[in-house]
Amino acid sequence: MELLMKLRTLSKKNLLYRQQFLALNTIGANNYSMLDYWEALDYYLKAYSIALKHLDENEEMTFLNNIAIPYSKESDLLKAEKYFPKHIYLQKNIKKM
Repeated sequence: MELLMKLRTLSKKNLLYRQQFLALNTIGANNYSMLDYWEALDYYLKAYSIALKHLDENEEMTFLNNIAIPYSKESDLLKAEKYFPKHIYLQKNIKKM
């Protein structure tokens, strides 16, 4: 986790958006694996913000999948259902390109 936090800080400082996205997403995944779903969600949302502003649909698709899972684990199925269809739509459209 310490290395990921350093990567996040350096990538933010140097405007390396892909690396910043990956660091945040991986920190979120680590929190998810430790069953800290709300902390994972927080990092996933930060990664999503970067994906929307600076990256492409592949990163957005990663976010949509990652964010729906913690919502479903916390039994907030209405929010989970909001993100899974967007993920599937992007996945189908990216494959067509």
